[in-house]
Amino acid sequence: AKYAEQSFTVGEKAYLHVKTISGNITVVGWDNPGQMLVQYRVAGENVEPVFEQSGDEVFLKEKHQEHGFFGGDSGSVHFKVFVPAAALLESKTVSGNIRLEKLAGSLEAKTVSGNIEFSLTNGGDVEIASVSGEINGQVGKMFDTSLTVKAISGNIDLQFLGGADARFRASSISGGIDSKLKLEEMESKKGYGSATLSGRIGAGKGKVTVSTISGEITIR
Repeated sequence: AKYAEQSFTVGEKAYLHVKTISGNITVVGWDNPGQMLVQYRVAGENVEPVFEQSGDEVFLKEKHQEHGFFGGDSGSVHFKVFVPAAALLESKTVSGNIRLEKLAGSLEAKTVSGNIEFSLTNGGDVEIASVSGEINGQVGKMFDTSLTVKAISGNIDLQFLGGADARFRASSISGGIDSKLKLEEMESKKGYGSATLSGRIGAGKGKVTVSTISGEITIR
């Protein structure tokens, strides 16, 4: 099915909130300061997208219609949104995947069983969480703000392409931790049923915290 479009005029402090149940969410930063473009596609039945704007904040969600007595297949809305690169973002889905590209603002992405992929060009504070999905992230420029990545049973793979200047801590209960970063004051503990790796990258200006219960953590 084709994507339909809706665009919004926003100020410098653009803030996007996206919430779906099983829809996929893609958010891409672009060089179009006052504009936010929403492309959306409805899959299945009994669901429609809802758009709301309040000043510089745009809210995207899906509205599910009442089911008949026996329920019935409920559909989902997939969103692809182009936002000013420095926009703030809050995205949540239950079983959909989240993909974030070329973003430089503070952001939060949470899913229960979907996968999360993100590429940051720079960063405000970033919080990424998935219960059972995989998390793959890339940071383009030198990272010196705060990045928190959490999974329960999914694997986490983070790539710092421009290096980092941060205090670093990774922990996994039953998965392994593999880090290619050069850590000063490195401490590595492998206890019964848990592993932690901590240290400082550069001067330790920012903070990178990565944790999983049973997934593998790879940092490079």
